Amino acid sequence: MSRDDERGRDLELTAFFAAIALFCSTLEYLIPKPLPFIRLGLANLPLMLSFPVLGWGEYLWLLTLKIIGQGLVNGTLFSFVFVLSLAGTIASGLLMRLLWEAGIRGKRPFFSYIGISVVGALSSNCAQILTAQTLFFGAGIWVIAAPMLAVGLVSSTFLGWMANGYAAHSRWYARIVEHQASPARFRAIFATKRRWTADERIVPIVIGMATLPAIFFQPSVPFLVADAIVAILLAVSSGRKFKVAPSLALLCAMLLAHLFQPSGRILLQIGRFAITEGALQEGLKKSMVLIAMVYVSQYMTSGRPNLPGVLGKLLSIQLAYFGEFSRHWKRQGASDSGSHTVMERIDALLARIGSEEEPESDAKETGSKSCRSAIIAGCCALIAMYGLLIGKILT
Repeated sequence: MSRDDERGRDLELTAFFAAIALFCSTLEYLIPKPLPFIRLGLANLPLMLSFPVLGWGEYLWLLTLKIIGQGLVNGTLFSFVFVLSLAGTIASGLLMRLLWEAGIRGKRPFFSYIGISVVGALSSNCAQILTAQTLFFGAGIWVIAAPMLAVGLVSSTFLGWMANGYAAHSRWYARIVEHQASPARFRAIFATKRRWTADERIVPIVIGMATLPAIFFQPSVPFLVADAIVAILLAVSSGRKFKVAPSLALLCAMLLAHLFQPSGRILLQIGRFAITEGALQEGLKKSMVLIAMVYVSQYMTSGRPNLPGVLGKLLSIQLAYFGEFSRHWKRQGASDSGSHTVMERIDALLARIGSEEEPESDAKETGSKSCRSAIIAGCCALIAMYGLLIGKILT
């Protein structure tokens, strides 16, 4: 195998593990949590399993794809959640890898995945809390430090145990580690030397970026509520779903965090705790901005974006594999008779998707029409948001 072929294999395997991390992150996103800050860390599982098969260069790409992919698919790319994810992933990802590298004995790490997982989770939580305190919420964020660390300790122990079991018993993983198998559906993309050219799939991304000033510079809370409604309608028009629970959780979390930083007129006094008008206004304003950003981000990534460079190719392949994981998992769950264990189902899913050829698309015209509809909806949303901003300025 030539050096270019080896690089193509390693990069596609990187995108494949990144898609697994994105799939795990999406499953976690669907699990109800009392606060959006709390993470179970499911996406760390493929990070740990990648240690024996990815070099440092590919692993750094994997961390980058995990951060950006989560922001794109979960709609948090332009929110504080993305910044917290960035801080947590860098802290935990690098520390877990260094710990694994430092403890290698022969072909097996000296430290078990349980210890590595616990250290990674605690470092991630600490990094997120310190980042949230410094950039967003001040000292009030320490109210949720104890539950975050407790959940992280329990969930990381369980994830480490899962990683140990999967690495020891998975047939698919054993073949990957021994280089006897590797995903190869999109390897030709890395061998292509053609210059990147933009197409209509880039337009929703441009429109989404253009909405940001209209949202960020909107001073009125009622008008920001209108912006958030427009953003929700925009995401729904592009095929994404409106989920009430995550939006309410984000609203409540932002209000709670700002109530511990009182300002302005006191509306209600409970002992030493005061609910102030300024804190409520600031909490509502930031929560509406973040909710609008979530749904604008979902609109921007409703299709498979065409992006330039190695990162663009990796993201495109990551999203393609992620879509396959989601579709096959639903079909597998619907047809499963209960005769297979969870590990066997996961193994079958990974082996099947990793070995299939890319399906032929017979819906190019439909996809083109869908993209044009998304562009029209985006233009309408852009006009509405800037209309709200100009209307507020003139009044």
